[in-house]
Amino acid sequence: MKKTFTLLALFFVFFKVSAQSPCTVDSSIFPKGTNFGIYPDSLNAPANYPYSQVMQFKFPKDSTYSGFPVVIDSVKIDSVKNLP
Repeated sequence: MKKTFTLLALFFVFFKVSAQSPCTVDSSIFPKGTNFGIYPDSLNAPANYPYSQVMQFKFPKDSTYSGFPVVIDSVKIDSVKNLP
């Protein structure tokens, strides 16, 4: 019984710790009706200093592909380039 409880407790602690923090959207960057994109569009970090930057992405809910309407339900970032 103790092993089961310990295993269950560790399971919940692991998933609680690995959960993402909530996202707070800054609506002043992309007001309603504006173009889609990434903010900021470039990053300028000094070398050899700690750096932190919040990026915001705005994607359309739908689009067209080869003349057909397509609903966008998720976006995946495959890679980030030019990192040290």
